[in-house]
Amino acid sequence: MGRYTSFIPIMFFLVILGCSEAQAGQQWYLCNIVKVGQSGGRDYVQLSHAPKEGAPVFTARFFRLPAEKAKEMLAVALAAVSGGFKVEVYVDAQIEYSELYAIYLVSE
Repeated sequence: MGRYTSFIPIMFFLVILGCSEAQAGQQWYLCNIVKVGQSGGRDYVQLSHAPKEGAPVFTARFFRLPAEKAKEMLAVALAAVSGGFKVEVYVDAQIEYSELYAIYLVSE
């Protein structure tokens, strides 16, 4: 029993650390759309971070559109491409092909 008492707090710490890192990448980013399309029955958008200051966090990274909101998000993405606008997106930028949670057309 003695050796397991120190094991439990360490595991708890690692679980908490893992959960916080998993959500650390979900943020709002101002982006340029590189590509919009479909592959294998899924809809994708390729984005490049376009910060107002500093270096970009990612360039030309693909994100999946959720199936239940794909049509609406594609409409926003295509409007941005055709109008030359940027988009503001809520994504986990640390993982390529992660899901796009929100997208807004930005007129600057």
